[in-house]
Amino acid sequence: MNEKIIYAKYSNERAQEFSICTQIIKKDGFHLVRKKMLSSEALNHIRKLQKNETRINQQFKSTNILANKIININKDSIDFEYIGSENLEILINKNINIGKIENVFCIIDDFFYELEKSPQNEFRKTKDFITIFGDVDCNGKTMKFSNIDMSFQNIFKRNEAYIIVDYEWCFDFPIPVKFIEWRILHLLITTTNMKLFAQNYNIFGRYGINIDEQKKYSAMQNNFYLYVKKDFCPLRFFVKNKHPIDCLL
Repeated sequence: MNEKIIYAKYSNERAQEFSICTQIIKKDGFHLVRKKMLSSEALNHIRKLQKNETRINQQFKSTNILANKIININKDSIDFEYIGSENLEILINKNINIGKIENVFCIIDDFFYELEKSPQNEFRKTKDFITIFGDVDCNGKTMKFSNIDMSFQNIFKRNEAYIIVDYEWCFDFPIPVKFIEWRILHLLITTTNMKLFAQNYNIFGRYGINIDEQKKYSAMQNNFYLYVKKDFCPLRFFVKNKHPIDCLL
């Protein structure tokens, strides 16, 4: 079998148990996506992806949201179907660039509608929630199984279906759906040219996320990053004239 790596992204500024590499591979004339552990400690993290695929499809069975299909399970990695179309983030940016603002909101509205169709319960704070997201007071609807990896970079539209291509960070305790929506919007704004757009159109307010909730969700996000990193400190923090503040957190 002929394999060639044509793209690789290293997610290694994390604790060893979460450190992986995402590759796009050309194999026998076809493309696939491979998530591979960078440390033996990350084996459980990789293996959880198989369970996550099943749980996501169960959670969203009444919607048009699907987990990207796992096509092969290897000793130290898992292979996924390669989606060759443009993700929702690219589509959103294209519409902003040509001034079609109504299309931008249609893309966001349609996905959030599908997200909110999934069966939901009221939020309750658990020990696992506090461990990962901090002792933050929240309310609102939650899902039985939540994937907080649903950035628009990770969502592709195929006919009427939304394909979620990344589902590393899934949890089976209550997490507010509004936090997931806030995180989707937050990542969209901070990784694209949408900051001014978001301010001009009050994008968080449009989706019912008030200032107090934004502060709480930002705190949850920061606590989540600390959980993922644990005691790991990248070497770049030791560069001259830089202070390794993150190592002291």
